[in-house]
Amino acid sequence: MSGPKKRKVDSECRVFKREWTTKYFFTKVRSMPVCLICQETLAVFKEYNLSRHFATKHGNYASKQSPQEREATAQRLMAKLQAQQNVFHRQTAIQETTTKASFMLSFKLAKASKPLSEGEFLKECMIETAVWELKEEIGAFLKLKGKSDEFTELSDKNWLCDFAFAVDIFSHLNELNVKLQGKDQYVHDMYTNVKAFKSKLIFFSRQISDKVFAHFATLATQKETIQNVKKYSKSLDDLHTEFCRRFSDVEKIDQSLQLVACPLSQNPETAPEEVQLELIDLQSDFVLKEKFSSLELRDFYASLNEATFPNIQRMAQKILVLFGSTYVCEQTFSVMNINKAPHRSSLTDEHLRSILRIATTKLTPDFDALAKKGDQQHCSH
Repeated sequence: MSGPKKRKVDSECRVFKREWTTKYFFTKVRSMPVCLICQETLAVFKEYNLSRHFATKHGNYASKQSPQEREATAQRLMAKLQAQQNVFHRQTAIQETTTKASFMLSFKLAKASKPLSEGEFLKECMIETAVWELKEEIGAFLKLKGKSDEFTELSDKNWLCDFAFAVDIFSHLNELNVKLQGKDQYVHDMYTNVKAFKSKLIFFSRQISDKVFAHFATLATQKETIQNVKKYSKSLDDLHTEFCRRFSDVEKIDQSLQLVACPLSQNPETAPEEVQLELIDLQSDFVLKEKFSSLELRDFYASLNEATFPNIQRMAQKILVLFGSTYVCEQTFSVMNINKAPHRSSLTDEHLRSILRIATTKLTPDFDALAKKGDQQHCSH
């Protein structure tokens, strides 16, 4: 025989009745009955359970009060419980937002391959993530500590609007920064990203002047944005001017950069005189066109006949050896510091140079040729 079936409380359709609040001092919290006096939670909405709890634990509570007084007492207890829950929810929200901010910060550090000790990048991420995400919680914390007067900016709507603009523009700058990082980037590749960003700044300025904030999502949430559009548009124009000033030297060789990067699409008439005829020969050669599509840029120029294309080769050499950033230099110093350690004191400068050359290049030695050369050197007759 099968045992007795268990009762399913959920199927009994029990609901909380409002009169139980003044009669037994209970309220409903997350579909559970909670005592307003001791805040104990019961399992089900059953009047007998509520009545027994009140009689056994709070039998004399408010026994001499009139119905109106009991109603007032119940409302006071409910307000107290609600205040306690608000504190708990606020602390939970702060913890969740802090955790979210830490995840976002870790994600950005990992994406950019930056260590936690990289101060400037970390500050930038903090502006974009933690500070903005936690601005309300920071304000609540300062108020709790009685120090709101020391940081009045958090209650200044215009300051918050400026802050929102900074968050968005730093986000765009960080995207550019990521594109400019890494190995195997030629100057023309990097300057292409810089030119694109300069064009974006002009585009952003025009859009903000027209009160369009499609690419400034944080700024779009602020009510004071409309009255500050002229200021933000001018800031973007100033940033564009500064980019033009800082990259003015590269702008002077932009034509050469484009010619080396895309020789097949350049107009020979606008090219420097010394490469015009060579450029026509190159663009007319179908074999070289196929090579340009299939080879790395440096390999393509290395494959050109030096007697036929001396000037184009010379121009390519000058452009391709330019350092677009200090990334490779910084990486080389890091590799040197790793290898030149105290426990490797017998390492000579010649050996260190060889190690650095191997560690910072993708070239693979011809081990067979080296082995044969070594055998010849050690062979005795």
